[in-house]
Amino acid sequence: MKIFNSKLQVIEEASEKIAFFMMETEGTYVLHLPLLKQEPIYLGAYKAEDQILFTNPYSAECIIGYVKDNKVYASKFVNEDGVGFKPNENSMLMQFESYSDLLVFKQTGDTSFSIYDYTGSYIESVHDLATFSLSPHVIQRDLGLTTVEYRFLTIGKIQYDQFYIFIIYDLFRKELVTHKVIFTVLMNKPNLDYSLSGPNSLDFEIEGLMKNINLKKIARKSIKIADKTYLEKYRNIHLLGIIKVNGVKYYLHNRTKGIYLSQGKPTKISSFHPNLKARFFGENLYIFGRSTHYAYKASGVYDYLYAGTEGAPLAKFIRPFNFKLVRRYGFFKVPVSSLNVDNRIHTNLYLGDKKTILHNLKLNIRPKKKKTLDFKIFGDQVNVIRTNVRGDLTSTILSKSEEYTFINRNLIFIANAISKWLPKTKENINLYFEKKSMKADESAIRVFEQVMKEKKLLSKNYFILSKDAENYQTLKKQYKKAIVRKYSFKHYYLTFRASNLISSELSNHLLNDRLYIDVIREKINTIPLTFLQHGIMFAKPVDNPMAFGFHKDKNVFNMRKSVISSELEAGEFYKMGYDRDDLILTGLATFDHAKLNENADKIAFMPTYRYWEEGLIYRGLIEQTTYYTQIIRVIEAFEKKGLLDRLLIVPHNKFSEHIYENMKEYQHIISNNPSEALKNSIIFITDYSSAIYDATFRGAYPIFYWEEKEYLINQYKAIPPVNDENAPGAVIYDLDHLMKKIDDIISLNYKVEDGIMEKYQQINTFMDRKNTTRIVESLQQENIL
Repeated sequence: MKIFNSKLQVIEEASEKIAFFMMETEGTYVLHLPLLKQEPIYLGAYKAEDQILFTNPYSAECIIGYVKDNKVYASKFVNEDGVGFKPNENSMLMQFESYSDLLVFKQTGDTSFSIYDYTGSYIESVHDLATFSLSPHVIQRDLGLTTVEYRFLTIGKIQYDQFYIFIIYDLFRKELVTHKVIFTVLMNKPNLDYSLSGPNSLDFEIEGLMKNINLKKIARKSIKIADKTYLEKYRNIHLLGIIKVNGVKYYLHNRTKGIYLSQGKPTKISSFHPNLKARFFGENLYIFGRSTHYAYKASGVYDYLYAGTEGAPLAKFIRPFNFKLVRRYGFFKVPVSSLNVDNRIHTNLYLGDKKTILHNLKLNIRPKKKKTLDFKIFGDQVNVIRTNVRGDLTSTILSKSEEYTFINRNLIFIANAISKWLPKTKENINLYFEKKSMKADESAIRVFEQVMKEKKLLSKNYFILSKDAENYQTLKKQYKKAIVRKYSFKHYYLTFRASNLISSELSNHLLNDRLYIDVIREKINTIPLTFLQHGIMFAKPVDNPMAFGFHKDKNVFNMRKSVISSELEAGEFYKMGYDRDDLILTGLATFDHAKLNENADKIAFMPTYRYWEEGLIYRGLIEQTTYYTQIIRVIEAFEKKGLLDRLLIVPHNKFSEHIYENMKEYQHIISNNPSEALKNSIIFITDYSSAIYDATFRGAYPIFYWEEKEYLINQYKAIPPVNDENAPGAVIYDLDHLMKKIDDIISLNYKVEDGIMEKYQQINTFMDRKNTTRIVESLQQENIL
């Protein structure tokens, strides 16, 4: 199945049924394939632009889900010649223009068209006209043209709504190429007639004046379209129109000397020159100072503030004075509660007129980027007003956290001041921590404990830990002052004095994963980090979009070294831009203590968290996720086999909570502690969790369960490094084979084959439980200790 809408989540894809979910509306749609005949089937309402949602080929047929007139339909494309197809009111009726008699185009399905040569011979069908994907189709075909006067020939144009496909023939390569253009008129005050005559060719008419514009020639430029004598009744308006071509906006606007078409920043087109500040006072956000648009007829027009790109304005810029020099000054008054838009964490702020958004709000022409301006504790939330990476004003809403309280903000301020005043020490100050400094059970505590055994240390070493951690008192009693309580003055002071960070997490976890107190965040980001990892990086693909923040050129942290377990794993770091000097081959410290309990008999199932389903989770629609449905199917299979009591489900905490609270009969098979599950599992099943390498090291039998492999790869938008050839475990593709394999493993007393272990040691080189020693030796060689 090919999905064209990122808001679509597949719930079930089977031979007789397709079920999916649309996140904005929380609507579920079910298609029973045997019911799908010639006519489209209505699946439900969905308020959205007309578009194709997915295509799913079945041998000679193709199942297509699409939106038309705010309704979801499913259609079946039967054959390329269009025999039996009759357009109906639910079809996407296409328009065809031919510029040559070399090819013929014909609509052959509700959302599809087919291409034929001049003899009527079929060439290919296209199903993705009405999608937001710009991927071309390339079709090898010799049309018999031999001219050398030109290389490319535009043969035809197919249009539905905002979607255009131009069919272009490459005479040199002897191939047909489709060029998709998504063309939208967002504003058209003079009601001009726009059209596309090529992928980069825009035609329109102004009062009898015909214009053809090559859009490539006005990239980040302005060109004069007409003299000021045209459209005289619109001369008192700054912005006449906005068009969007493949995501790029073009602005038709008045200037003193006439009408211009511009492609560039709307702040430049409107000549926006602000000098503003943003502060919380009481239960309101005030944005105050000078807000001026100097462009022709733009003054005082774009005075409306928007949160996000949809909805009505939040506030109008109030200008208390109407005198020439001071009417540029004023303020927005925005209730804090109105900044919470659909429970989003981050919401950008925009300026526009009463009906249309024009541009992001910046506080000045060259704003400081990634700066926190102010924050307000509002109930159990913290509302942060800040600038983002582009310098635009952004509202961020977080759960209330200790560091934002008045006392802690003052402790941070004092610690920073004292750290600057006191001279630097000759000894390194090394800080160790784990996830949000809330626990101590992974590699960081193992390395810390080994370091504390060393007798000739030339450094001071501290472990940062919350007093709420289960082992805080035990560790405090053993290591005394070397255990530093999270949120204490000493925690903040040592942060500002630190020479090195040593952790299985990234640097921000020294305090919190999302941190918007600039003075301490900026300091944390500069401290060299030895990254111990909490799993071998050879499972999920590192080139998936969600992992880009860890790539070397995008990593905001000062990552000095990263621990790896094999040269094979090093290859994953090379993909992310790291080189060999950035890595230390030692193995993971946590593996030194990884063991199975003597009576371990559980069969653990730990599917990897599917981050793209977070929208469903936070809406309380867990049962609509593919993650949940797969877990339930596995539970039912084990129950049918009589192995339920041996099954141990190790899901993401939200799922464990849901199953525990709503399915009492399965409470006993849910584990919310992966560390404990690893100790008790003699068989370990996952799709792409790196925990399988930990389990194998302990002695568990590893199974890679890839029934949904294709779906996961499509969602990751990248191919995982572990595959059928190198996977160190049994590779299973369906539930029946999974249950059969488990029977076989049990009958053979859980013996892991030599071939599996050979592959395993390609991924995890070290089996001697001396990883911590190697890490400490590396720290000594680097003069960190």
